[in-house]
Amino acid sequence: MTTKPRSWAQLVRGFRLPKRGRWKIAHFKSPLDVPPPLMWKFGGVLGSVLWMVVPRKWLWRLFAANVFMTTKPAAPNGRELEVARALFRDQTVFGPEVPPLALAAARSAGFGNEPEHAVVDAQVLRFVVSNYGLGWRHDRSPHLWERGSPDLKLAELYAEEDGLQAEYERRLEAMWAARDELSAARGHDSVSAEVVAMLTKKHDAALKTWQKAKLALEASKGRRSDRQQLLQENYRRAQAGK
Repeated sequence: MTTKPRSWAQLVRGFRLPKRGRWKIAHFKSPLDVPPPLMWKFGGVLGSVLWMVVPRKWLWRLFAANVFMTTKPAAPNGRELEVARALFRDQTVFGPEVPPLALAAARSAGFGNEPEHAVVDAQVLRFVVSNYGLGWRHDRSPHLWERGSPDLKLAELYAEEDGLQAEYERRLEAMWAARDELSAARGHDSVSAEVVAMLTKKHDAALKTWQKAKLALEASKGRRSDRQQLLQENYRRAQAGK
């Protein structure tokens, strides 16, 4: 006598994940929301796979350490031209560190003087001009709304933002350390409930402190941005009146 196979509804009926294994909808990641650094480093397909597989906690720490922001190791002094030529010859995906590297390469002594590298040097020069303009040979003075300008109010806002950024990074690291400590305690049956409760309170306090540091940093960036917009608007009005 053959038994009738059970339906999928009967198979999953009564199934329940343990408490530590339950997922919330907010914990799921979409393969379409891949952060740009992963796309720069690994491309679309592999970047999506890493985004879906690697825990977000690990990714945030790698982002904070700028691990994914570089496509090549930093070039030692005197090798900028060699590294830049290799980047453009291999058509490597570029990151934010490439424009300064290409600028240093274009200012090197041998740039544009070697016929065998004429094609790649032309590509580097076109890239440099598109990023720094026709005056790329010399560093320009910062605009009034940029860091390093003579505006004292903007300099104070940048100094405040730098301090809050450092404080935010310290609070972020403390929050992750408290979370790791709490997760490790929950994973051992020998840890008492009182210790877990104490670590939970510690983690909650670290989380709230980090959130306050984040809000303070965002507010500081907003004040700095408002000052920059005001300086830009005053500059445009002064130019229009000439």
